[in-house]
Amino acid sequence: MSASTPGSFRASGATSNNLDIQKSVSEIFDLERDPRVPFGLVQGYQENDQTGSDEIAEKVTAKIEYLTHILPIVTHLWLSGSEHLDLSAEKLADASRETRWRIPIGESGVLDFFLGILPHCDARRVLKLQILRLIGNACADVGTLKFGYIHIEDSNSYFEDNNRAQILSRNVFPSIIRDLKDHILSPFAVVVIYNMCVDFGPAQREASKQQLTRELIEYLSAGDYGHGEVFLDHCCEPLGFMAPQETEIEQAPSNTSLLLLNVAAGLDIENKFEEFSKLLDIAALYLTKHIKFRKALIEHGGMTNALTLMTKTYMSLEKPKSITRQSYEAFPQDAIDRAVTSILTLGQQILETSSLPEFSIALYPLDSQFGANLVRLLSSSREVFQNYACVLLGNLARSDKVSEELVHTYQIHNNLNTILKTTDDAKILFAALSLLNNLCLSPRNKIELGNSGKLKCQPGSI
Repeated sequence: MSASTPGSFRASGATSNNLDIQKSVSEIFDLERDPRVPFGLVQGYQENDQTGSDEIAEKVTAKIEYLTHILPIVTHLWLSGSEHLDLSAEKLADASRETRWRIPIGESGVLDFFLGILPHCDARRVLKLQILRLIGNACADVGTLKFGYIHIEDSNSYFEDNNRAQILSRNVFPSIIRDLKDHILSPFAVVVIYNMCVDFGPAQREASKQQLTRELIEYLSAGDYGHGEVFLDHCCEPLGFMAPQETEIEQAPSNTSLLLLNVAAGLDIENKFEEFSKLLDIAALYLTKHIKFRKALIEHGGMTNALTLMTKTYMSLEKPKSITRQSYEAFPQDAIDRAVTSILTLGQQILETSSLPEFSIALYPLDSQFGANLVRLLSSSREVFQNYACVLLGNLARSDKVSEELVHTYQIHNNLNTILKTTDDAKILFAALSLLNNLCLSPRNKIELGNSGKLKCQPGSI
């Protein structure tokens, strides 16, 4: 059975006024209501598990044929510069929200047509917005439909990836990424990027080559997350996809981790536990990826920002009373635990970064905010903070000048003595003894530390 075809369409002003044309376009492209759409595909129709494979295959074929007949109309509207193409694209984008239309939109050539004109729509923002909606929906999940003899598991992946492959082949990624700079288009561009990249390696690699990380971080740093930050998660996920790509070493900004931490610091953590954790995880992942990201964190003052963020947030999560009861109870304990784990993971990367020779007193003097925080953390009752202080101070104390200042000006051996006498944690003990060892390298310090006569370890701790 052949599919029904759209009714005749004439755009000439001599035969039809503007309202008639608009009505005609609306009828032809309203795929959910137009009675001429084949096989009763009207609003409310559902294809489900009880619908046979052959029947669904027939309906999919009918949709493809119907959309194929629409192509000359949209082509004419585009070539004639008609504003009615905006409405046509809107109707198609509306239909693409339904999973049953995504395969036909890709297989009929409709998707390819709009991909072809997308780079030329900069002067037509309304049209571009609708095309972005269409593209974003077309590369989303195609649902649980059975297509002919192909099993569900195979057909879904094939057609979903086929639509995304079309988008890649048209090389429209640069155009979509540029739309992140447009306040109106950016929320739609974010969704397209997310749907393109999720579980699709070719798109992730191409996005990395097109410097998506740089653009997404710039978008996040501006604090413009679309409608009420609803798209923040859709930004974080692609960043997570980018981090493992080898091209990121070259393409991602060297200060990526610092910028991500700055974005995390600006979040309302009471309502953004998951997003906060993702940003910290991605920042930590970049620090492990290449030394350029660790050096940039040091050179741009990122160690101060990271330490402040970690300690402040750790304490707020440790004390539920510091978070409103309603917000705290809205999240399961495992979400809070994950945020704490993300902080500790980042903390470990900060400690490893401090071992680089670039981490020096010239950039982080003891009388700076960073130095004051370390001295304060050394006297904290929280062992995780004691560990941070011991390791970071120990790496700063690699020079005699710094180690002498720590002993003679800040008297930190008194705090060290308290840690050594009370801790039974092997990691804390090792960090404290490592710091003490660096302090003892200075002959002047040896005299002071020897005269103090206070340094003792917890019995049985070694």
